[in-house]
Amino acid sequence: MANRILTSGLQDFISVKDFGAVGDGITDDTAAFNAAIAALPALGGTIFVPNADYRLNLTITKSGVTLQGETNSRHRNTTTKLGLRPFNLALPVITVGNDTAYVEHVGLQDISIVDNADSGAQVGLRLAGGAYAFYANNLMITGFQKYCLHIQGGSTYPVAYIYFSNFSFQHGSSGAAADAVVYTRYGAVFTTAIYFVNGRIGNGSGGSERLFLNDSCRPSMVNVWCESSGTRRGFRVLQTDVSAPGAFFEVQNVTLDSGSSSDILLENGVNASLVMANFVRGQINLDGLIENNAATTAVLSNATAYGIVSQFDTFRSRISTFPDASDPTDETAKIGGSGSVGARVLYLDGNRIDLQPGAANFVRLRSQSGTSTASLELLDQLNNRAARVINDAGELQLTPPAGYAVRVGDGVWNGRPLRLGSWYLWVDATGTLRIKSGAPTSDLDGTVVGTQT
Repeated sequence: MANRILTSGLQDFISVKDFGAVGDGITDDTAAFNAAIAALPALGGTIFVPNADYRLNLTITKSGVTLQGETNSRHRNTTTKLGLRPFNLALPVITVGNDTAYVEHVGLQDISIVDNADSGAQVGLRLAGGAYAFYANNLMITGFQKYCLHIQGGSTYPVAYIYFSNFSFQHGSSGAAADAVVYTRYGAVFTTAIYFVNGRIGNGSGGSERLFLNDSCRPSMVNVWCESSGTRRGFRVLQTDVSAPGAFFEVQNVTLDSGSSSDILLENGVNASLVMANFVRGQINLDGLIENNAATTAVLSNATAYGIVSQFDTFRSRISTFPDASDPTDETAKIGGSGSVGARVLYLDGNRIDLQPGAANFVRLRSQSGTSTASLELLDQLNNRAARVINDAGELQLTPPAGYAVRVGDGVWNGRPLRLGSWYLWVDATGTLRIKSGAPTSDLDGTVVGTQT
C-alpha cells in the first residue's frame, strides 16, 4: 500500500487516495474505490473520501462499508461540484447490492453525488436486491436525468430498513414523464421500511420528472420539504406489482410546494375509486391539485376521473389531513384550509363517498360555532332542490324542500316500514295504512289504521 496521506492519517481512516484515486474529473476511479473496500477487514470499516471530483461506477457488495466524505459540495452558484459522479453516464454512480446476498449496514456520510452538468447522467444512487439496513446522513444527490435515488427489491433478495437523514435530492435536468427524483418500487421480493427524515426533494427549473414515484411501497417521511416545478410534478402512487400489499405514503410535516396552484402535486394512479386517505397516511401540506387516475400508462390523461374541487374547479389547500388508520379514536379529517367557506368544499360529481362509522359506531356532523347549527344538506343542484337534516336544540328535524314531504319507503311492502319506538307503520299493497307493535312479517301483518282515498 502506498504511503498514507496526512489527512488520512489524522482522520485514522483508510483513504481512497491511498489506493490511487485521482479525483481529477477525468480518470475512472472505480478501481481505487474497489481496492480500498477490499482492504477493509471482513466486518467492514470506514473509507475517507477527501474533497475532489471523482468519476466512478461503484457497486458495493461488502457489508459494513461506510464512505465518509470531507464536507458536502456546494451546489448553488457554482459550476464545479466536488463529489462523486458517473464515469459511464448510463450506470449509477453507486449501487449497493447485486441480488446475490445481503449487503448490510452500508453507509454514506457527508457525501455528494453529482453530475457536474454531464449531459445524459442517468442515476445517482441505486439500492438493489440485498441492500439491508442502509443508512445515509448529510447526503446530497443532484442533477441526474432519470433518478437521483432508485430503490427496488431484486428477484431473490429484498431491500429493507433504509434510512436517510439530513438529505437533499435535486434534479438538474429534464427527464421523461415516468422519471422521478426518487423512485421506490416493491420488486419481485419486497421493498419496505424506507425512512426519510429532515430533508428536501426538488426537481429543478423546468424539470419534467416527478418528485417521488412510489410503486407498491410504503415510504415514511418526517420534516421533508418538496419543491415542484411544472405541472403534474408531485408525488405519484402506483401499484404495478399486484402481489404487493399496497402502496401509500406515511407522512408527518411534509410540504408539497410549487410555483403554481394549478400544478398536480398528489396523484393516485392505483384506482380511480380510491380517496386520498387510502394512500396518504398522516398530514401533508400542499398548494396545488390532487388527482385520482386509474390509467397507469397514460399519466397525463383522465384529469377529471375523480373530482375534489372548490368553486374554482381546483383543490387548493394549505393543509389536508386524514384520520390515522392505526388509531381507532382518531376522528379528525379536514379537506381545505385557510380561506373562504367555498374553499373547504368536497365536491363529488357523479361519484360516491362512503362515510364509515368510527370507534363509537356513528357518523358525526358537528359545528364548533356556538351560533351555527350542525346539519346535513342533501342538494339536487340540477333541479334546485335541497333537503336538510338538522340537529337543533336536541331535536332531530327533517326539513324537505317546499312542495315535498318526508318520505319513508315507496308505498308498497318491502320489509322496511317506518318504526316509532316499538311500533311499526306502513302502507300495504291495497293502499291501507297499518300499524303493529313489533316487527311485521308480511304486508297484511298489522292493524288497519285507515284507508287511502
